[in-house]
Amino acid sequence: MTVQAIHPITHDGVTYKAGELLRLLASDEQRLIQLGAAVLVTDSDPNMVNQTDSLERALQAMTVKEVGNYGDGLGIAFNKKATKADMIAQIVATDGDILLDRLTDVGLRVLADAEGIVVPDEADREGLLEALGE
Repeated sequence: MTVQAIHPITHDGVTYKAGELLRLLASDEQRLIQLGAAVLVTDSDPNMVNQTDSLERALQAMTVKEVGNYGDGLGIAFNKKATKADMIAQIVATDGDILLDRLTDVGLRVLADAEGIVVPDEADREGLLEALGE
């Protein structure tokens, strides 16, 4: 099994960058997935991350309120007791286009990283949107 880091991760003295593939013990991979720090890579080519995985990573990097605002843009009415994970799952299940204008700057940067798009560290929101093709 292979997982991909959503955020920078330090494990056993090794630091992995966001978007980097990790091959660890299955128990360590499961723990990172449960913590929301990594996602399972299931594509036949592990370097090709699908759009759903990229959006999920971007949403995980955002706050609960920000994820709620993103869902509002899709017309999703979340249950008041919905967790962040529930909200993200509901958004991803819509299988629609990614609303770049609804993602935060952090979400945009994580999305770019997940898609393998190199964006300069000093890029502002406009630069992030331009790099992502908007």
